Amino acid sequence: MMVSAIAVGGGGYLLGSQHEENQAAFSSGSTGLASAQEGNLLRLVDAGGTVRPLSNSKTWGKTSFDDTTLQLNYQTDVRPEFLRVGRNTPNGTRFLAKFPGAAVNLPLEFSDSFEGFNKWGELNQGYYVQIAEHDFDSDDVPEIVVAVGDGLLDMAVNVVKYHAPESSSNAARAENWELIGSFSGQQKAYLEHDTIELPFGSQGLFREYTWVKRKFVRTD
Repeated sequence: MMVSAIAVGGGGYLLGSQHEENQAAFSSGSTGLASAQEGNLLRLVDAGGTVRPLSNSKTWGKTSFDDTTLQLNYQTDVRPEFLRVGRNTPNGTRFLAKFPGAAVNLPLEFSDSFEGFNKWGELNQGYYVQIAEHDFDSDDVPEIVVAVGDGLLDMAVNVVKYHAPESSSNAARAENWELIGSFSGQQKAYLEHDTIELPFGSQGLFREYTWVKRKFVRTD
């Protein structure tokens, strides 16, 4: 199911020694990192293998349904001011890139088996949204990552790339935004440089996708 706004109509991080230590810290609440990560669907793995919070990220629908905004760090001449997530009117959920005088719905895709939204396009009980920036292709134009999940067994992750137009008069074009990845997972997704990893089950299994030659390729 492709949408622009949601409306009617081998071993992995859980087995690696560094990640095991981090996981224990999350569980015990013994570090500041644990509290920062609590409730996050998305996590960053830095160059040293340490799991950290994403530097620019917001959640919505977990404790409040008031609109939330994520300030975006694009350096292009034509760039959105922020990303807004909130309830749509009269129903549904919207993911808007806001420009001066214009707004564009992000192109998102969720499988028919995903249970995060009801028939009106609103979040089902227990689900919430996390939005973040992450530069998979190292071009200094970070991709937008949208995760929706219950933090337990059901999660969908979309990755959207921004293609800046030459003129601000074209800022509202839907074609400026490209859905480059749509993935399913369970509890968490780990972002490491050009890779997204989605653990599943309790045996350390995972699916891994890496950005190679302008597309995500499965590499697990």
